[in-house]
Amino acid sequence: MHQLCHRAVSSLSLNTGDPLFFPQEVSVARMYFLLSGSMEYVCEDLSERCRSIKLSPGSYCCESALWMAKVHEGSLVASSNCSLLALDALIFHRVISEFRREIPAILQYARTFVSNANEVLRERLLHMDVGEDGFDAHV
Repeated sequence: MHQLCHRAVSSLSLNTGDPLFFPQEVSVARMYFLLSGSMEYVCEDLSERCRSIKLSPGSYCCESALWMAKVHEGSLVASSNCSLLALDALIFHRVISEFRREIPAILQYARTFVSNANEVLRERLLHMDVGEDGFDAHV
């Protein structure tokens, strides 16, 4: 754990109104932990299923960056001055690869995470309307 904290974790500060990411931006391979301040995630999609989510200290986001490539579907903006920790996915993978005994459990968690994410995507695709001109997403 000591190696993970010193090699894969960095700190980040945002001022009120600063974005962490925008819709359709390819995810930087980092998971974030909000230490102080507040943030708001807003989906780009305006359907009923999409909503604004407020993050407070103790919240985390972008865990998917540890296990899969992803494009952001919304924006995450600081509602107040914020302090975050960023866990770099590439360094995380290098460090955990050194812990041979724990790898089976980590791989099982990753498989479950990706399987659940794929199931959510399948559900979303089932709720898309297909018109003459292609897809019109209502997710």
